[in-house]
Amino acid sequence: MALKFSFHLKKLTAAVCAALALSAPVVASAHFLSSAQEKQIGNQAVADFKKAYNTYESSVLTHIQQRLLEWNPDKLWRYGSAGHKRGLEPILCADKDEVNAVCYGGGQVIVYEPMLDFLASDEPGHYYKLDRSHVRPYRQSDLYQMASLAAVVGHEFGHWENEDSLRMHDKEMYTRIIAAAIPVGNVWAMLGVAAGQSLANAFNSRQMGFRTEQQADEKAMEYSEMVPEFSIGGEAIYQRRAVISKINNGTIDKVNWLHPHSKSGKRFERALTGMEKSSRGYFVWEGYSLSVFGRKYSNEKVVGMYHHPQVVDRFERYLYVLGQVATAIKYDFARTRNFELRPENEVFPDGSASNTVLLLRGRGTDRKDHVKVVDTYRGVSMREAQRILDMDYGKMLDDMHNKILAGEFWNLAEARWFVQEYETRLAQYGPRGSNAEKYDAPEEREEDPRN
Repeated sequence: MALKFSFHLKKLTAAVCAALALSAPVVASAHFLSSAQEKQIGNQAVADFKKAYNTYESSVLTHIQQRLLEWNPDKLWRYGSAGHKRGLEPILCADKDEVNAVCYGGGQVIVYEPMLDFLASDEPGHYYKLDRSHVRPYRQSDLYQMASLAAVVGHEFGHWENEDSLRMHDKEMYTRIIAAAIPVGNVWAMLGVAAGQSLANAFNSRQMGFRTEQQADEKAMEYSEMVPEFSIGGEAIYQRRAVISKINNGTIDKVNWLHPHSKSGKRFERALTGMEKSSRGYFVWEGYSLSVFGRKYSNEKVVGMYHHPQVVDRFERYLYVLGQVATAIKYDFARTRNFELRPENEVFPDGSASNTVLLLRGRGTDRKDHVKVVDTYRGVSMREAQRILDMDYGKMLDDMHNKILAGEFWNLAEARWFVQEYETRLAQYGPRGSNAEKYDAPEEREEDPRN
């Protein structure tokens, strides 16, 4: 009787531990490893990495880290900061031939050189291995490339904030507990336990892998929405480039079964969905096509009137600007009265004196003061930009319809159009909420000024 009771107790223990193992990544607040142990293990892993690859501090990565930490002090901080047991080390760049970035448990993030090259390319379809002539140095005023690289860095910082290395270790420990609780009577049973342990480990890794990668993407967008010049559209820019690169190079978007990331196309769609949620549904994506205020607006085939394709392609610029406006809508300061113009060289130390920056500045629903760089306009003076902002709205739409506004002037008018259309509907119907059908009603739709 005692032996039988003991056997059932072990089975019960195994079942409880299995349940804990599968829920650990979500609910665990305490971990098997202490912060000091995590740091020690992480430092050793980084030391081994440095023996194999040349690492160094990159000015562009250092700048991105500084900006993310500066504007997210409640979520991100450096190692050694008072009152914190964990912290981020200075970010490093590595001479490793792979488009990738990693985060070690001790707070060390390393971005590989090809990732910088890949996102610095002036054409999204060119892959770093095939044509490095399209790679150029980063500048702070290169909004679209900086936003996409900030999304990569923010993703790795998200792994750190979410304590993913500690959670993975918890999973492994719970799996061992399961194995220890299962009674072993012979060699075949031992093999069965080993197989069961491997299966449990694989299943848990797979579930946690998808979940943690998605959560890290979401964290990256949270960090970027706080920084004035980093758009939440940067995540979509990065993932779109990955999709285009894989199509152009005929590579298969494989997923590691044990430790997976979602495929680039899926991550791109999630990034678009994130912008849609931030905009409270004003920007709606149907596949890769965008509807604004209930009408079809743009898609990948749109040929715009942007005169500087060597800087970024039109669709990437859309993603950047829409991400900034969506954030302003989310925090409820997307108002035409909150538009502000500044010379580019006053906003960015490497900016041009002849370019103008359009900002949205206002107090958000979180009672914080927010600033978002809507876009920069090359060769447009402050006076010319102010003329567009002060133009009668009906006259501006007529000029857009008649193609009188072109190039950077079109882009400036378009930014005003996004915000003013939102503001108009907000005044008419109040917050979207239960009045969503009014925003999308056919009588409220206007012809796209492009057509």
